[in-house]
Amino acid sequence: MDEPQTSAEGFAQRADLPARLSGLMAAMVEVLEMHQQALDLTDENARMEQAAYQQLADDYRRLTSALRTTADHMLGCRDLPMARHYAPDMIAPDNRRVLANFVERERVLAAFLKMWFEEDQALLAAATHSH
Repeated sequence: MDEPQTSAEGFAQRADLPARLSGLMAAMVEVLEMHQQALDLTDENARMEQAAYQQLADDYRRLTSALRTTADHMLGCRDLPMARHYAPDMIAPDNRRVLANFVERERVLAAFLKMWFEEDQALLAAATHSH
């Protein structure tokens, strides 16, 4: 980053996060819908699972849409002009605490995604080898 960047430009660059999360949520909808096709609906437990998965798929569809909208709004911020900031507020302890909390949440999410990725990758490999 050789050029100075406005806060809005930096925020717009982060639009990739909700966009990618939206894609992940859309893929989850597909997984939930595909899983339902394997259910034996003559079984009461399977019918309960189907109802639960249908609700979850609906919930994930709403998340997908909301995340996509958020990504679009974030991208729309890129052309905001440079705003004046109060430097002491930018380095105040509360600001650092909030940023540290954000960074920690990023770390935790990255660790969870890595773990889930490895588990799902192993599941996919097992399913691929069983055919």
